[in-house]
Amino acid sequence: MISAILLAAGRSQRMGRQKVLLPYGGVTVIEHIVDVVKRGGTDEIIVVTGHDAERAAPVLGLLPVQIVHNAAYDEGMLSSVRQGIRAAGPETMAYMIVLGDQPAIRPEVVAALIAAFRERPEVSDPILVPTWKGCRGHPLLVHRRFREEMLHQHDDVGLRGLIAARANHVHDIPAPGSEILRDMDVPEDYAREIKLLEEAAPPQDKPGLSSG
Repeated sequence: MISAILLAAGRSQRMGRQKVLLPYGGVTVIEHIVDVVKRGGTDEIIVVTGHDAERAAPVLGLLPVQIVHNAAYDEGMLSSVRQGIRAAGPETMAYMIVLGDQPAIRPEVVAALIAAFRERPEVSDPILVPTWKGCRGHPLLVHRRFREEMLHQHDDVGLRGLIAARANHVHDIPAPGSEILRDMDVPEDYAREIKLLEEAAPPQDKPGLSSG
């Protein structure tokens, strides 16, 4: 079983608004990412909330996800990852760590990571990372062997510490586009993602165009 841990606990201070609740493609960012992760083939989706949890609750309550609250969200991303790991089902074979501010991630990326995990028996206890032109991005897929290490080590550096310490288990998986490298921290980032989304939309779906 592949358990997705979707991180949606941050304060979004630089954005000025809660990032996961911003509009994106007719829904919110968090709704869109949940749909992408589900279509990519994960078996369960755990959304870790923190700041603005009460505002996210009505949206998340309509989605096929397990909601976990991280009261210690100010301690950083790793604290949310740990909450998600603890909530994952006992049959989980790997954890997919998904950022809550990367709405452009494609289902194909999720599916490629899962396929690489399931179809490469020669790869032992892998940590799979998507890459674009030699640069590593997100989401990550981490074998359950590293569960205790993620729970109890690398407090100061987070998952980068795991990747550095277990370099011989890390395998790069080519991604179809640069969206694995893009997140949204400031309003300009959000404006960029909306522009890219609109440019990618079919002509009949673009504002101001009609079929007649």
